[in-house]
Parts: sequence; structure tokens; C-alpha cells
Amino acid sequence: MRDDQDPADATVSGENPTEYARGGTRKRRFTRTRSLMVAGALLVAIVVGCFALFAPGSGARSSIESALQSLSERLSQVQLDIQSLDTDRDKAQAQQAAQKDRVDDLASRLQTLETWQKQQAVLDIPGQVEALSSRIQSLSDSTDVRFSAAQEKQQTLESQIEKVRKQRVSRKPTASRQKPSPPSPTFDITGLEQRGGRPYLVVALGKSQRLSDLTLVGEGQAVGGWMLSSIDGRSAAFTVSGKTVVLPIP
Repeated sequence: MRDDQDPADATVSGENPTEYARGGTRKRRFTRTRSLMVAGALLVAIVVGCFALFAPGSGARSSIESALQSLSERLSQVQLDIQSLDTDRDKAQAQQAAQKDRVDDLASRLQTLETWQKQQAVLDIPGQVEALSSRIQSLSDSTDVRFSAAQEKQQTLESQIEKVRKQRVSRKPTASRQKPSPPSPTFDITGLEQRGGRPYLVVALGKSQRLSDLTLVGEGQAVGGWMLSSIDGRSAAFTVSGKTVVLPIP
């Protein structure tokens, strides 16, 4: 802010009127002090000059000249001090202006950065939407491929199951294994007799019906490799080759 700027102008330009008022007050105080010092020095010089003109005697004149010389030196020193203060003030004002310029530059950069970030955020939205859409499409395609593969696998399994079912239906039942027929005896049972309270089978060896070919076989006896196990009514049980064969008794 300039030293001669009005507070209203400072308000319009965005500066703080309070700071402007403080700076103006300090400047007025400094200017007033400097004016008083200069006026006092001039007044003293005038008084001393008048006294020197009208005062009698050379001794008084010499004393006045010495005092005037001293006052002149003090006045010169005051002027130097005033110049030094002016220089310091100018430096301070220059520093304040530089700081204000830096602050304004930083604020401008910050504003530019915020504007750029907002623009980037707006510009990034279409890209993000496009990336999301591409991702959704990729997932959809992957799902379709997996679903198609699952359908093909299911159809293959159903086809195999149907094929196995048809094979089972068309297959003829295998004939059950027939049990091997028991061996035929090498003798004929012709009847049953009781001897001593025990039953005996009358067995004919060979095809002839001669009495010499008939023999009696009791329980526990063997004939032609056939062991008579038991006689039960009109049937007889034989054991041959580890199997039991039941033959009727005529």
C-alpha cells in the first residue's frame, strides 16, 4: 500500500484499513517530530544569531560563535539522523512491499493450483467412467464365457448319462449260471429193507437184476464212491465229491 493512499482506496484494493491507519499514524508522528526538531534548531540558531549581533564585546561574540558552531554541528547530526531514519523507513517500506508481493504471488499460485485441481478432477471423471465401464464389460464377458463353458459341460454330462441309460436298456440280461448237475450214480436203488431195526438200501450194481448184483447199504457205508449219509422216509442222502445228493427210494 502506498503512503499517500486513502483508507477508502485501501479498502477497495483489498488492503486492511486498520493497518493503513496504524502506518499513517506512525508516519505522522515521525514527520511531526522531525518538523519540531528542525524548527527548534532553526529557532535556536536565530536566537543565537541575534544575540551575537547585539551582544557587546569580543569575548561574548566568540562564545556565541562557539555555541553556534556547536549548534550547527548538532543540527548536522540531527539531519544525518533524519536521513538515516528516512533511509531505514524506505528500506522497511521496500521490505513490506516485497513481502506483500511475495504473499500476493503465493496467493495467486495457490488460487491457480486450486483451479487446476478442480479442472483436473472434472477432466478425470470421463476417464474414470470409461475405465469403470470397461471393467464392467470385461467382467460381463468373462461371466458369459464361464456360463457357456458350464452349459457345454452340463450338456456333455447329460449326453453321457443318456448314452449309459440307453446302453443299460438295450443290454439283454445275461443268462444265469446253471448249477452243475450232480453226478449220476453208478448204481440203482431198488428198495428199502429193515435189518435189526436199522434201514438199509437195496442197491443193484450194474444193469443186471441178478441177486448176486444186489447189495445192502446202511447209513455211513459207501457204494461206488457214494457215501450214504442218511435215510429219511422214501429218500436217501448221499455225499459225493463234497456235495450232498438226494435220491428217491422206489
